[in-house]
Amino acid sequence: MPIHPDMLRYSTGFKLANDGHDRRAIQDYLGHRNIQHTVIYTQLVADRFVGFWND
Repeated sequence: MPIHPDMLRYSTGFKLANDGHDRRAIQDYLGHRNIQHTVIYTQLVADRFVGFWND
């Protein structure tokens, strides 16, 4: 399977989002001009709210 730069960019974005990094920091790191391009990574993190409320 050939690897292309977008694959590395996507995997980096998902990794940073899964680790809980700030969206704006991810946006700056990946060089996105528009935050909507970065939000894709953070929207797909399925368990981002696990443990958010400790009742």
